Amino acid sequence: MVSYPETHDVDEGDISLGNDAASIAHDFKEKLFFELAKFPGVATTNDCSLALSFVIRDRLLHRWVEAALFEPLMRTLLEHDPFFVLADFRAYVDCQDTVSRAWATPDTWTRSAVRNVAGMGTFSSDRSIREYSEGIWKAPAVPIVKPNEHS
Repeated sequence: MVSYPETHDVDEGDISLGNDAASIAHDFKEKLFFELAKFPGVATTNDCSLALSFVIRDRLLHRWVEAALFEPLMRTLLEHDPFFVLADFRAYVDCQDTVSRAWATPDTWTRSAVRNVAGMGTFSSDRSIREYSEGIWKAPAVPIVKPNEHS
């Protein structure tokens, strides 16, 4: 079930811009229903994310920056999205929540960081360069003699 923002005390600047919570919630519901043809009771999290992106595009970006600047990006995300940015957005938010909780607990964060570094051998640049050198460039390795090994 979708929850909508509650109205709250707003200052004069918010009202003059129409950016009070009730006005934004109204626009959100309109985008959800009229642009996405979704009823609030059956809208998925992705539907709500998409409707919210329309609200952000129409209310905020168009007020603060030249609208045409971000239009190709918005069109790609909303109409094509070849990299599934919006489709994967919920998973990204969930993962970020997990990371934020870990960061808030120094022991958990440190343990995770140490395990991450310890397990990155497969992704080392030395291994990558060696594989490119041998497999793609067909260049033989050049031995490096350390200065104390001359004798």
